[in-house]
Amino acid sequence: MVHGVPAIAVPLVDRRLALEIEPADTPSGEEIAIETDAPLDGRAGRIARGMLAQVRERFAPASGPVTARLRSQIPIGSGLGSSAALAVALVRAYAPALEPLALARAANDLERLAHGTPSGIDAHTIALERPLRFAPGRAFEPLRVVRPLALAVAVLPRERSTAEQVAAVGALRASDPARLDRFLAESAAVLEEAARWFAAGGDEAPHTGGEAHERALGALFDRAHEALRAVGVSCPAQDALCRRMREAGALGAKLSGAGAGGATLALLPAHAPPAWGERVCAAAREAGARCAFVTRLGDA
Repeated sequence: MVHGVPAIAVPLVDRRLALEIEPADTPSGEEIAIETDAPLDGRAGRIARGMLAQVRERFAPASGPVTARLRSQIPIGSGLGSSAALAVALVRAYAPALEPLALARAANDLERLAHGTPSGIDAHTIALERPLRFAPGRAFEPLRVVRPLALAVAVLPRERSTAEQVAAVGALRASDPARLDRFLAESAAVLEEAARWFAAGGDEAPHTGGEAHERALGALFDRAHEALRAVGVSCPAQDALCRRMREAGALGAKLSGAGAGGATLALLPAHAPPAWGERVCAAAREAGARCAFVTRLGDA
């Protein structure tokens, strides 16, 4: 959520983060060691160690040295909630009896190490494992996907950090408030319409055929991306990636997260053959994505 705009988040239920924690002998005197299946950059490593130290202080203050082994199918630092997934896994490891809402709140406390003042939508979506809508001053609202959905997810290298992106949008408030207000109004309208399609309670969803349903959702993806592009949150490489994925068969595409690279989500026909998604992912890789994969949502 940016500058008071409501947000929708969905869990990537077929992408997992695995965490193993065991006692360790650390002759060097270091109490925490982290082993990963892919290198963590300096900032990501500091965040992971800070989260582990904080969760141990809260739930196991008398515990000895540990080694944490982390394996993640979620690209790190890409706008797909990797830090929230790690936070949820850490809290589950040290406080397995917590009920889901308490788990989400504790994980969101850890996420402050990564994002300062997170909205909580990532931690709650991951802990509850269901789509959620969030608006300032309101409780998280569960959303039910009334028809299966398929997404192609592609990840570009980041051109600017999240902090730089947030600062740029904040500066726009001072330099061109009317432009930012148009963005906020359009984003809120798109998200409200999208929430109808994700259908809280089911009865609010428009009763159209499957193909029309998917085309309408794809158009909302495109509207959302255009609104973000208009205020400089996207970048030329991400705009080109969205275009290439549409040309390869996606019904719509938009950036996810802070933008300026990172994750892009493209809607696919839910019942298309696997080759369809493979074609869209191949186009994404040709356009510069460092990884691309297909994920599915909703009740089959």
